[in-house]
Amino acid sequence: MQKENRRLFVVPRGPAPKSDPAQLNLDAQPAGRDGLTAHADPLYQHLIVTAERKFWRCVESGEPPRLFGVEPPKPRIEAIRIVDMSASNAWAEFAAVFSRTRSAHLEHEQAKSELKGLMPEDAKEAIGHGIRAKRSKSGAVSFDLLTVEGGRA
Repeated sequence: MQKENRRLFVVPRGPAPKSDPAQLNLDAQPAGRDGLTAHADPLYQHLIVTAERKFWRCVESGEPPRLFGVEPPKPRIEAIRIVDMSASNAWAEFAAVFSRTRSAHLEHEQAKSELKGLMPEDAKEAIGHGIRAKRSKSGAVSFDLLTVEGGRA
């Protein structure tokens, strides 16, 4: 059985004027192509043509390409060392804070999880004991502390 190769490509219809449609083709068979017409975005067309022109100018001149003045991402350096930070006062200070607050953080995350479980699925908002839980349209639940007025929240 022969593996079927499929690839998508855009066939422009001349220069990119205003919002002429571009032809999006699916190369399904070596002999034929099925087409799909999609309307092109003029801003995107302008940006892609500008990027192509800048690229070819860099190829011809030999200068490294820099699109729109943005620096390329720096390559990630492979972490290979183990470093002793015991001489750093800042490290000592933040390590103490991390150690001191870790159990409170874990307890906080557990309480949030339990509160989310107690909130009915069809509830948009739940309020009580100084806390308000709100459910977003995507289903995520967030919490707010309510201000205390006269001893009650």
